[in-house]
Amino acid sequence: MNRLLNALGLMTRAEHERAKLRIADGYSECVTALTEDRDEKLSDWEAKYKKAITDLAAARDEIAMLGDALKTRTELVDAVEANNTIKDRVISDLNETIESLRPDALAMRRKRAMDRDRKKGKVA
Repeated sequence: MNRLLNALGLMTRAEHERAKLRIADGYSECVTALTEDRDEKLSDWEAKYKKAITDLAAARDEIAMLGDALKTRTELVDAVEANNTIKDRVISDLNETIESLRPDALAMRRKRAMDRDRKKGKVA
């Protein structure tokens, strides 16, 4: 009878039950493997997510620190520029004062030179 069933491509009830158990075991193994793989991937994704959150918090702290440093630097640059403006104004005023006094100084130098020459008897 088994030969006849095999020839027709059929199986006995006992063979059918054994095949069903093999298929059920294979299915169970596949489900277990997929579940373990899914759990592993979820664990990896969760670790990556937590790391990304930590990195984001660190980046925010660094950005805040750099923002404060930039603000301080900007204030210092503004103060230096203001000091340079004041310095340039003072130098300009001093140069104007020097230039205004120069003709008097030249005339005084000539007068002193003439007085020295007179004392020495060079000028008649």
